[in-house]
Amino acid sequence: MLKRTIGLGLLCMASHAYSANIVVNTTEDEFDEKTPNSMCSLREAIELINRTDANGKIPEAGFGGCSGKDASSSIVLETGKTYILNKEVAITKPLSINVLDEAGDSTKYSGENNAIIKAKGAHRLFNIDDKSTSIANIGVLISQVDLVGCGADDASATCAPIGGLIFNRENLSLSFSRLKNGIADTNGGAIYNEGIGTGTNASLAAGLLTLTNVLFEDNQAVQGAAIYSVQPRYEIVGSVFRNNKATGTQEENPGTIIFVNRAGDATTTNGTSSTARTGNIRSSTFFDNKGRVANLLDGMVINSSTIIKNTAGIYLNSATGSANLSNSIVAGNGNDCIIASGNKAVTNNLVYNNGCGEGEVGNRNTNLNNLTTPIQLIANSGINGKLEGKCDQPPAVGLLCPFATEKEIFNGFFKPRLLTQYSSILDSPIVNRGSKLIGNKNATKETVTCESTDQRGRTRETTVLCDVGAIELLIEDQGKIGQDIKYDQIAEIDLTDFLGDGQLWPKDKCNDVFKDLPNPPVNSNWQPGCLQFVEGKEAKKGSLILDENALLKYTSFKNFHGSDDFSIKVVTTTSRFSEGVNDRSITLRGTVVQEPDNNFENKSVKTSGGSTGVISLVGLLSLIWMRRRLQGVK
Repeated sequence: MLKRTIGLGLLCMASHAYSANIVVNTTEDEFDEKTPNSMCSLREAIELINRTDANGKIPEAGFGGCSGKDASSSIVLETGKTYILNKEVAITKPLSINVLDEAGDSTKYSGENNAIIKAKGAHRLFNIDDKSTSIANIGVLISQVDLVGCGADDASATCAPIGGLIFNRENLSLSFSRLKNGIADTNGGAIYNEGIGTGTNASLAAGLLTLTNVLFEDNQAVQGAAIYSVQPRYEIVGSVFRNNKATGTQEENPGTIIFVNRAGDATTTNGTSSTARTGNIRSSTFFDNKGRVANLLDGMVINSSTIIKNTAGIYLNSATGSANLSNSIVAGNGNDCIIASGNKAVTNNLVYNNGCGEGEVGNRNTNLNNLTTPIQLIANSGINGKLEGKCDQPPAVGLLCPFATEKEIFNGFFKPRLLTQYSSILDSPIVNRGSKLIGNKNATKETVTCESTDQRGRTRETTVLCDVGAIELLIEDQGKIGQDIKYDQIAEIDLTDFLGDGQLWPKDKCNDVFKDLPNPPVNSNWQPGCLQFVEGKEAKKGSLILDENALLKYTSFKNFHGSDDFSIKVVTTTSRFSEGVNDRSITLRGTVVQEPDNNFENKSVKTSGGSTGVISLVGLLSLIWMRRRLQGVK
């Protein structure tokens, strides 16, 4: 029973503050209409909502172990729990699935501790279809819930003919979710997005995907290893696609990770034909996938994204020019761009290796092979197929750090680097290379500017040109550092996550950073990052040593009980390009607290005689209480 039930804390909170939610209180897959028990399973919760009447009222009688009294269409799972589905679940009415913890609280940050819905056996998880093309699409929202397919238990299994995790013909929104191990026999390893809509009927007949901060990993299909969409009806933002496998080998239609079967429909406005941009991939990352990344047809945009180290890149096949591949890094993919005969898709501000062409006039692409000094794509840690890990420190070369995840950021990314050999920020093919123009007035051919935020959701530069790729490099002071230690210990503080998007400047180049100051600091024994104390805020009780790997060591001069406060300045590969000569460092405020070991010995009184001793003590306390009562009466 302990395995199957959720903690009582969640149930109590749900019945009190969250009474409108339908709380799933078992991780097992139950479906029992005739002899319901107190267990409300995910399947039963969805079935209860599916029985919503024409007036939008959920049956008060409930279903299975799920109560319908005052119920909303919001289903709550518990963080960190894995919910098993023995077969596919149909969703025919609007609903949402989200998480709370045992105390009824949400997570500290989105995606911190997701619930998991997992297939047991060879089947997909959800079939989202109201079976009607005469009413508006229903909305289904899934957030902070991971979906795991049958491939997790058997990599050779097939979860479904199409749509290994989800078949969708409605408006499906996913956020802060991981979609893994979906395997389709033909199309749509993770998601098959069904339906063709034209004109005013588009919202009634075709599925629509809105994917925000979603990870697609280890999904497989002949076509559309991650997503197969009949039409370009999706909005993908801040998402990552990695290690998905498209097995199609047809020469005219080889396997693709995100595949669209047909182009968007043209509309006519004031006698001019144009195509709405309804298939958009923005601020996202693709790497280590097997197959083409995407086919870019009319009505599609790929913008501000990083697409590297896949077996093939983007297939450009826009007949009208209403498609854009812009402000992105598309490199190291074999053929970065595969261009169909008659293609008119616009490319601008790409960083690429081969096949993508010159790009638009005024917003040209950058061919890495044509750089005066060719630079490898990934920092040294990325050599020999290693695309993840710690980023090598300057002066190591490499345009991007290996794939890594920041603290409290849902998806990982490849962070651009500013190299020590750059004499100016203009030497970078990535930083400050985004689109210069808002766009021309041609209805079917338009320069696309960078996205307003990067993959992490951080605001991109607006006062200068933005960076190409999924990540915008930022220079910012990162607040407070510190550590608590005992006597005779050394504090070791990793500054990696406190340097903004930069890395420590090499110590042998520190004098160069300050040489144009009126009174430049000159030091023959700089530490990495050109470490300096802020004047008047030096560490007074210990010394600080910073190494090349951004590890700051604090050694106290002697044991003390209390704190040592200090502020330091360090130069990073990003801050050193600041225009103000007095602003080439970032400031970190630090505190080290030292105290002795807690050797306090438990001096509590022991009583003898086992339960007799306890009874004697209780009796003694009772006599004292009675005596005080009698004194009070007098």
